[in-house]
Amino acid sequence: MKKFNLLVLAGVMSCFAVGFAAEGDTRTQEEIMKACADAGMVGPEHMAMAKYVGAWDCAVKMWMDPTQPPMESKGSEVCEMAMGGRMCVGNFTGDMMGQPFHGQSQMGYSNFAKKYWSTWTDDMSTGMMYSEGTASEDGKTITFIGSYDDPMSNMMDKPWKQVITLVDDDHHVFAAYEHVGTPKEFKMMEITYTRKK
Repeated sequence: MKKFNLLVLAGVMSCFAVGFAAEGDTRTQEEIMKACADAGMVGPEHMAMAKYVGAWDCAVKMWMDPTQPPMESKGSEVCEMAMGGRMCVGNFTGDMMGQPFHGQSQMGYSNFAKKYWSTWTDDMSTGMMYSEGTASEDGKTITFIGSYDDPMSNMMDKPWKQVITLVDDDHHVFAAYEHVGTPKEFKMMEITYTRKK
């Protein structure tokens, strides 16, 4: 059954590869097929994301004004690998300014673009945040740059930065920054994750 599925997939991909090759692309069909296969393979970056899999207690800090103490709250998140180990999906539950709050993150790595990517959606908005990032040499920190539509500041495509730091197998920290790339840049959110025992 598995062999049959792979043969069917190879045939479908072959049709796509021949039909949608860019004008001027001088690669052979075999080279195009290999490029498609390489782009879809689970690699070391995907396997490293498995460190985020599990159930987590979340300590949340939010700063509306960087000169003032943060608002603090608690939450929890469950993360699992999806799409055959190609991306990590997190489902967060907590509260936002006293209201119940749920959000979902997706994080992956594009072999073709050689970049990490991240999305965020939640039940307090109808938009999606999208970011692209790169990892530090040791792979323990991933820095994402992206944008979102912000009704609070009446801005479309407002830039923001996210930094995920792996402390150890049982702890990691997420930080988000506003006014990215300006003298006013500040950390507006920090979530400390501790693996549930």
